[in-house]
Amino acid sequence: MEIKKSFCVREGMFTVQNILELIQINSSFDCEVSVKRKEKIINAKSILGTMNLFIYLRSGEEFTIILDGEDAKYAEQQITTFFEKQSTGTTILSLG
Repeated sequence: MEIKKSFCVREGMFTVQNILELIQINSSFDCEVSVKRKEKIINAKSILGTMNLFIYLRSGEEFTIILDGEDAKYAEQQITTFFEKQSTGTTILSLG
């Protein structure tokens, strides 16, 4: 099952520590975890790809997490919780 969920970046949402924590969380899932920003899609379990994508996100920009696999629903819950903790004002747009 594929799940897509969009998020909007808030000021200070992504520090290097937060990005590394997100990669660690993503790596704990069996499903594929990708991030799409504009037309670029990266493997969200990859340190270099994820750092490169998130470090340049600006406040107000939107990105989409794409989950595909057996534990996608569980991964969606965990990732959503992670983003909610990073910014109390995180906007979540459900796509799927």
